[in-house]
Amino acid sequence: MNTHRLTIAAAAALALSARDTAQAQSSTNVLDKTLIEAVPLEESVMPTVRPVNSVYGTDRSVIDTPRNVTIISREQLNAINIFDVRDFSKLTSSSYTRSNFGAPTTPDIRGQIADTFVNGMRTGLTSNGNGMPVNFNAVESVNIVKGPASAVYGPSQYVSGYIDLQSKKPYFDGFHGEVIGTYGMYDHLAGAVERDQHL
Repeated sequence: MNTHRLTIAAAAALALSARDTAQAQSSTNVLDKTLIEAVPLEESVMPTVRPVNSVYGTDRSVIDTPRNVTIISREQLNAINIFDVRDFSKLTSSSYTRSNFGAPTTPDIRGQIADTFVNGMRTGLTSNGNGMPVNFNAVESVNIVKGPASAVYGPSQYVSGYIDLQSKKPYFDGFHGEVIGTYGMYDHLAGAVERDQHL
């Protein structure tokens, strides 16, 4: 009699298992469609998407560059309001800029005056860090490198680090323009209007 009850219990368990398996196979989960879009290079803040040529002169990833490189993109220049080399301290460590007879043009990195390059070309050597004012409207990104310049750029008296200003490149696919306006009262910003036109 116990054998008969075990056979009935086993048959019932087998039937329930078969029913659960059939229900599991008949029910399917439908996932929502996912659309992945790439962020344009000028809007990206990730340092890995922009190649760095400020160390060895050739484009390579910042991961493959065995130097301490801080990349400040155009989006970060706009979002963090970087208008002066003194503002580099917002994004990189060991950066401080003293004030020399007005607006400084060369930052201090690791406590010493740094060197300044524009697209890999040295802008000049001075003993006090003074130079021509930097127009950040013409700058696409800034590469800040700690340590002396490599042999590609040649030695100088500035061994603490250097900045390489990457200038904007022209568009050849059509007209690109941007208009930014602000309105309000003195010490009270009421709003901002921005329009970007791509034809």
